Amino acid sequence: MKAGQLNLHGLRRHLRLAAACGSAALLLSGLPGVSQAQNSPVGTWDFVMSGARQGVAYLTFASDGSVSGGEIVVPSPSGGYTGRNVGGDIGRNNNTTTLATTNLYGYCPVSGPWGFDSRGRVIGFYQEIVMMSETPPTFFTNGVSFIGPAVPGRRMTLMAQSPMGPVTMHGIPAVTLPDISGSWYGIKRQGKVSAVEFFTLSPVGDLPNTYEVVGTGPGYSYPNGTAMLSSQNKFAMGFDEVISTNYDSTRSVVGPFIRRTLSATMTGIDSPPGGASLTNLVNFRVTRRTSVP
Repeated sequence: MKAGQLNLHGLRRHLRLAAACGSAALLLSGLPGVSQAQNSPVGTWDFVMSGARQGVAYLTFASDGSVSGGEIVVPSPSGGYTGRNVGGDIGRNNNTTTLATTNLYGYCPVSGPWGFDSRGRVIGFYQEIVMMSETPPTFFTNGVSFIGPAVPGRRMTLMAQSPMGPVTMHGIPAVTLPDISGSWYGIKRQGKVSAVEFFTLSPVGDLPNTYEVVGTGPGYSYPNGTAMLSSQNKFAMGFDEVISTNYDSTRSVVGPFIRRTLSATMTGIDSPPGGASLTNLVNFRVTRRTSVP
């Protein structure tokens, strides 16, 4: 497993290990002299991203000053940023792996603290955690800071600063959308090469409108990916492709979702992590299957 996709089966365990973020949350939520009644973001929000990165995120702002959730990150090709590695695995042991240039993309669980500034705006940060390898377990982390106004029950617009550059996060309260689980097919186009793929979506209970992806293409498979559907008509997918049992590439794509036809045309990248990954662009058109042999 490479930097760009986190194994879903380890997600819950990794989030629990972010104890430092919980301490910071208590500090931020206890700031004196700030009224929290008029613009509280408490609840789960559905975000779409634009700017240096695109994608979909579901973030829960808790009353204890913590924020947690998940996101699928798709770097914008024009961003030109190659990322930064801020240090090894969560345990900070001697198995740390250093990458000179790594683009963070794919699915990431996130956690951190939030609070208010003197103007009543929501402020905070969260850590993105991505598994770089399973043996030994090593991880890649990035930090994202954010600030912006919240209108309870209506909208929240956060200006975020990521290692890839500035990002605007447009949020609305999360709602449960119609279930889109089942059998799908996709047509991947990269360069002059096209490939037909089949995959299934299965609901993931911890996050709204989030699905586990298991699929196969000619000569490769993706056994443990993630898809996220936003009520803002965006669909995103992130997964690792493997050949036999060996990692080959990470794909991260996002695009408009058409509810009437249960289809989406997404763009993004399909590449191993590294300095050239932002140039490995891909188009992925997906449609839910109406019949299965």
